[in-house]
Amino acid sequence: MGGIDLVKDWPANHPLHNRVSRAMKEWSKGILTIAQKKANGGDLEGAIALAQRIPANSPVQKEVKTTIAGWKKLQNQGPALEKAFEVALKRQDWQTAEDKTRALFRLNGDENESTIGRLRQRLAAERTARKQLQEARQRVQDGSRSPEALAAAITQATKVSPGTYAFVEAKSDLTNWSQSLLDIASERLTHSDLNGAIAAAKAVPFDVPPKPQVRDLVWFTRARSLAADPLPEGSLNEQLWQTWNGLIHVRQIDANSPFYQQGQALLPKLEQRIQVLTQLQFANSLASVGQIPSLQLAIRTAQTIPPDHSQRRLAQGLIARWRTDIQRVQDRPTLTKAEQLAASGKIPDLKAAIAQAKLIAPGRALRSEAQQSITGWNGQIQAIQDRPILNRAKALAKQRKLKAAIQTAEKYARTDRFTRKPRCRLKTGLPNFKLRKIVPF
Repeated sequence: MGGIDLVKDWPANHPLHNRVSRAMKEWSKGILTIAQKKANGGDLEGAIALAQRIPANSPVQKEVKTTIAGWKKLQNQGPALEKAFEVALKRQDWQTAEDKTRALFRLNGDENESTIGRLRQRLAAERTARKQLQEARQRVQDGSRSPEALAAAITQATKVSPGTYAFVEAKSDLTNWSQSLLDIASERLTHSDLNGAIAAAKAVPFDVPPKPQVRDLVWFTRARSLAADPLPEGSLNEQLWQTWNGLIHVRQIDANSPFYQQGQALLPKLEQRIQVLTQLQFANSLASVGQIPSLQLAIRTAQTIPPDHSQRRLAQGLIARWRTDIQRVQDRPTLTKAEQLAASGKIPDLKAAIAQAKLIAPGRALRSEAQQSITGWNGQIQAIQDRPILNRAKALAKQRKLKAAIQTAEKYARTDRFTRKPRCRLKTGLPNFKLRKIVPF
């Protein structure tokens, strides 16, 4: 660009005009070539900006304008393709959605690889979500909207991923199916079928508000489920919120309700569950600091849950994870030091790194990672030590001393000195008796 900027304003009557014109043509074509490479790589904006720097009086200006116009057209196609992709996704036209993704890739190349990857992930997620929703709807249809079929459909529909078009439809179906279950529960309640009513209401999701006539039934059913079900790992906040919500609602059950006495019997269990959840949540917060003292305190906190408590298993799982975290914190400096030693790539340092990594004992959390590093460093040492042998074999081969070259190379090819196993085979027999190469197994 420096040359062009220097001569672009020279007048036509300049004594060097013809020479400058030829030079400007060559320079302009060079710039256009670079811009084309940018466009091929997906950087249309950069290509256009570069090409626009070619002066208006350049001999190739007509070609420049045509090329820029084409790039701008392509640049406008990207949003249009994405919009068409969304329309196809919403219509469940998977083939068209895939075609638009491919067209976008051809348009933008590797430059927008992340965008194309995102679209393909969305397509896969939408197809999976649609399949899950269709299976849920099929269960309702096959089961003639029986309570069991509705409950199974609700369980299936809750698997549909948020953010998909199918999820919007699934939410509507979940509401309808839940209301159907509540209607069935209400009917059974009027016939004094308490167990049947509870069974129907049990599958209704927590975020579906109950009708007034089955309010006590739903609250009791949810509270009983909370008091009996084990705590799933990794959902302490959600479980704590649901249990608090259940406790509050059970306390609001009217004294004349058929569920009042049973609901009152659940209160101690719900209160104990809240206590355990709060305790584990506090321990989890301590562990999230990631330091050994905080992890040790988290373990001690979780260990206070009695061995015979229903949530002891969850506590034990958390304790095991935190103990592993402690090992990682303890051994990480050892492995880091080994990696620093090996960074030089010299044999003495590599051997020192191996010795350092071996300090991490079997059974420790970082032992597998240390072993992988040791294997790699052993390979580096072997490669360094064997390099003279290979170089000697190549030198002999160049001198057409093929037999000696093969014998020399076989010293390397015969065995791996660390595993004591055959490492590679030697291929020979090319025309003119040239040594080919050592080919790994």
